[in-house]
Amino acid sequence: MRTMNVLSSLALAAALVLPATLHAQRNASSNFRSGQWGAEFSASNDFQSLGMMRFFSPRRALAFDAQLDNTSTSIDGSEAETANTTYGLSVGYRMYRPLTSGVVGHLTGGLRINSSSTSITNGAGTTTDNNSRGYGPFGEIGASYFVTPHLSLGAAYGLEYLMTSSKAGTTESKGHTMGSVPLSVRVSLYF
Repeated sequence: MRTMNVLSSLALAAALVLPATLHAQRNASSNFRSGQWGAEFSASNDFQSLGMMRFFSPRRALAFDAQLDNTSTSIDGSEAETANTTYGLSVGYRMYRPLTSGVVGHLTGGLRINSSSTSITNGAGTTTDNNSRGYGPFGEIGASYFVTPHLSLGAAYGLEYLMTSSKAGTTESKGHTMGSVPLSVRVSLYF
């Protein structure tokens, strides 16, 4: 099922980017200017986030991103319940480059902090808490198609290396993980 979601995301990203080669539009990088702000909403299989961008030049910006997810599930007729809260914050330096008419690519590098807390209550009412935290560098590559000078649709994919610490019940551990950041579909507004 996860493979199907990734394939659907790739197909959506291709549908957003490929039409740009068929249209003669203005140079997408001319949409940005020093001092400009942007807002960005991202969604993938695993998360949704809201970010801001502050442009220092037509091709460089500082990108901030915040993610918050809070879920809870329970079984009817019992005390069994699972609650999960996840948040993430990142800041990165983003570089833009025109790819073709109406399409701009970007590379982002920066730092990310993640935290996740899970509380599991079994049918007997016993609760176990699991917490994990991670921080470290990330890198991302993506592209955006400009629908208007103030609206773009795009996608991005990335890698991250996180130093982690976790506590499952009374057991504590430390380590590191290197993994991919799921392909995300993005809607960006520039003002």
